Amino acid sequence: MLLRLEGRGLFNSAAIVARADRKEAVELAKDLSDYLNSKKMPVFLEQTLAKRLGRPEAALTLEKTRTDLVITIGGDGTILRTCLRLPKPEPPILAINMGVRGFLAEVPPKEGITAVEKCLKGEFTLEPSSRLKRSLCHFTCPS
Repeated sequence: MLLRLEGRGLFNSAAIVARADRKEAVELAKDLSDYLNSKKMPVFLEQTLAKRLGRPEAALTLEKTRTDLVITIGGDGTILRTCLRLPKPEPPILAINMGVRGFLAEVPPKEGITAVEKCLKGEFTLEPSSRLKRSLCHFTCPS
């Protein structure tokens, strides 16, 4: 489920996933983590990101994530890889675009903190997304 800003909701914890190979994405992840921590919200970081930021205490595998909100910082590939690893039911995803095209991620990096602020105030709309199930030679690929 991707978030479109405008509706209602309340989040008590967040996970951040970012392209750890892009300096801008890592810096924005740090800024968002600091912002959420200042609001007394527990923040968990995908393991590679936690290591890159020097915050091993915040590291969490996505497969074990039980947060109310997931924030991705990257492109469509980051969103899709995150979706494959999240446990069901998936929490809402706020996608910040650091990629090239950004078909799925509509929030520009400069509006990242503002978008998170709107989420915390309940100013968003949930937009359900469909996923395809595929198989290859009797092997079912992750959905």
